[in-house]
Amino acid sequence: MVCSSCNKQKADLHTKKSRLITSMTLYLCGDCTKAKYEPRYVIILHGRQNGPMSVADYIKAHRYVGEDILAKEIIA
Repeated sequence: MVCSSCNKQKADLHTKKSRLITSMTLYLCGDCTKAKYEPRYVIILHGRQNGPMSVADYIKAHRYVGEDILAKEIIA
């Protein structure tokens, strides 16, 4: 299976509820779980729905895998 956050194939994944979109179930590897990562796309979706300030802490602390999240991705 593939980790929802880092997109790497892992044999051992943990099911977790997203902290931002609580109705979403994620499959996270041990590394992403320990780092308290959220998938990049979840942060962007939540920011679009609830405003950029709702995800500011995730973006500032870079609690996701991938490129920096730009304002133009949230403010659409």
